[in-house]
Amino acid sequence: MRSQLATPTEAAILARIVQAGEGDLTPDAARYLLSMNLPSSDEDRVNELSATSLRITGFAHLKTQQNGGLH
Repeated sequence: MRSQLATPTEAAILARIVQAGEGDLTPDAARYLLSMNLPSSDEDRVNELSATSLRITGFAHLKTQQNGGLH
């Protein structure tokens, strides 16, 4: 069974497809893309990862300030 997670290559290809025709989407295609949602379990995981990233980024910023701006 194939994983439902996109590989970086698949994600990069999708990003290029979406960006390729900047402004060339039909109204129906745009509505469809805007209607796409993650399943709630995936949305929960994205939120969890975002919170972790914010904690790490905030911690790194705090350490930089404590070290007088030195990395």
